[in-house]
Amino acid sequence: MVTSFLAKSCPLLLVAYLGLLSCHLPILGPLLAADLLAPLIALSLLANRDYRSLVRIPYSPFLAMLCCLGLVTISHLPQGGESGYNLAVLAYLFVLFVAFREHPLSRKTMLISGVAILSAILLGWCYDAFASQCLGINDTGFAFISPDQVNSNLSFLERRYAFLFKNPNTLGSFYPLPMALALLGLQPKLKHASKSQWIAILVAIAATLVPLAATLSKHAILTQAIVLAFLVHNLPVCSKKVRRFVAIAIFLCSAIVCETTVLFVTFPLKSTPPFINSTPGMYAIHQVVYAKMPFINARTCLLGQSPEGIKKTYPKLADVNSIRKTLEQYGTTKNLEMYATFIDPHNEYLNLAAFYGIPATLLVIAAFIALAWNQRKAIYAGAFIAALAVACLWDDLLSKRWIWITLAILTQRQDDTDDQAVKTNAGQLDAIPQPTEQECDPNSRGRH
Repeated sequence: MVTSFLAKSCPLLLVAYLGLLSCHLPILGPLLAADLLAPLIALSLLANRDYRSLVRIPYSPFLAMLCCLGLVTISHLPQGGESGYNLAVLAYLFVLFVAFREHPLSRKTMLISGVAILSAILLGWCYDAFASQCLGINDTGFAFISPDQVNSNLSFLERRYAFLFKNPNTLGSFYPLPMALALLGLQPKLKHASKSQWIAILVAIAATLVPLAATLSKHAILTQAIVLAFLVHNLPVCSKKVRRFVAIAIFLCSAIVCETTVLFVTFPLKSTPPFINSTPGMYAIHQVVYAKMPFINARTCLLGQSPEGIKKTYPKLADVNSIRKTLEQYGTTKNLEMYATFIDPHNEYLNLAAFYGIPATLLVIAAFIALAWNQRKAIYAGAFIAALAVACLWDDLLSKRWIWITLAILTQRQDDTDDQAVKTNAGQLDAIPQPTEQECDPNSRGRH
């Protein structure tokens, strides 16, 4: 009876997990309230015998990846300072990926969940804007306030919207999840949408993007990719080729602008070429250090280093004079010691290479390429994976729960003709794949 209850409760557990995750309630350190449901979700997967699916793509490449990272982690044990925490996090996130992918939420549930979360974020922004601008309350609990930026070249970053996530970049990386839920949930209702309904949809999307813009986070490119894919896929304006060209152009321009602000100080802008402050940027400080770590010797190249080893290596590779020159551009030289001693890489590729070595990093990249290839006809999944590959140039995103859940939702099989998933004889959810670009293009009929 317990096994049967656990098997049937998986969708409810996943909805509860989404709700708690959106509230971002910390319990102890990095542990969130949502994480308390993880054991029940894992037991539910076992009760449903979902482990039988792990031998198939896209799961098998990720399993191979975890096994490789596990062996590398074991090789770090003699060095000391290796607890296996990073590996445990990735294993946990893989469980979430399997759970949300093997047990798709109904379109109705996705729509309600996505709209509810986006509405809460929008209401929070409205309150924050009203309280700060009209009532003079600067610290509303929804904003990230950085006094260090007041007299710097980045004074516009002094106050940024963060909702309940405390950090605007964290909210920026979370935003694709509710947006994906809302847009995929809305998908079946678009087939016969009128012009006035489309106008209402576009206005609603624009409104939900306002809080994201208020974060001033480069992670907005993740949400941008999903919204662009939605418009290319469904918008009844122009031909699909034109919509696709415009979307790709917008995405590439956004990626170039974001990476420019990573590589260079950029601000203040100038009226003469190269038009930006071309001094190496703040992120370049630690990215340069981490780029050197895999090439210290053959062992670090093949197996990386333990977390403790990286902390000891970092100050040896840091160029204090170069760091000081960069920080002077931002007016934050008081942070010199922090940047010269240890700081996270803010680049997932360099992070993986430093911790696990180059071969393991290539295996991780190969696992995501396999996922992208498996979903090559699904426009939403392809757009998000491309954006994730770009955003990993300026943050360590593979440790984020919502990134893996969004991946699962965008790559799962959904039923567009019925709001309820169809049960197979084995009790598993068997649904129709999300429509491909050709299936949605009226000009492509008869070509496939």
